[in-house]
Amino acid sequence: PAPRSAEALPPFVKTVAVTAGERQTLGLSGTVRARVESPLAFQVGGRISRRAVDAGQAVSAGQVLFELDRRDLEQSLAATEADLAGAEAGLATAEAELARYRQMREQGFTSAQEVERAELSWREAQTRRDAATARVAQARNALEYGRLQAPAAGVLIDVTGEPGQVVAAGQAVATLAQTGEREVEVYFPEGVTPPAAGEALLADGAVLPLGLRETAGAVDPQGRTRRARYTVLQRQDELVLGAVLRA
Repeated sequence: PAPRSAEALPPFVKTVAVTAGERQTLGLSGTVRARVESPLAFQVGGRISRRAVDAGQAVSAGQVLFELDRRDLEQSLAATEADLAGAEAGLATAEAELARYRQMREQGFTSAQEVERAELSWREAQTRRDAATARVAQARNALEYGRLQAPAAGVLIDVTGEPGQVVAAGQAVATLAQTGEREVEVYFPEGVTPPAAGEALLADGAVLPLGLRETAGAVDPQGRTRRARYTVLQRQDELVLGAVLRA
């Protein structure tokens, strides 16, 4: 038979094993945040009379930030102190009555039931006195709560309270980024699992290693992203709060 032509010969195929390439890299923007960011609020409601700080200001632990108008708080304290005075007078009267009835009982001039009623009145007077004492303590605490102090050293990243503003108890008037660890907050697209480690790139070209601290338990329903917080493992003092980095 005639030999096959070159075109009719089967092609030579080289097989290679498919292996995974180098690690995949995902670049996202990250924002420098404090490890602890505390919303600050008064424990009592009232009208702000003084604002002593501004946003971006560094504060120390215990520094006074805001003060409420103390007049209403002082009047409340005076009212509770008057109630306490009345309760103490009532207790003294009940004690005197109880002593008199006991003496009359010893002499046979009254019944045991009358003594029991006097003892009951005395116990009720004691209860009223104790309740009035507790209200005085609460009013004194409220007077102290009219002065909002920094719970720790840090930087005020937001201040919203203004003099003359009426605020409710628990309404945030400032946000304090406490001194300490700095983190990078990154939002990952839906379906992407935040990795356990990463890197942050500074403006001078330095690369800082990142370690995953926490991941949000659910995807944000609006942005369809998942928030993750990464601890900066080196050169934390060089990071500026609010700065945006490449992660």
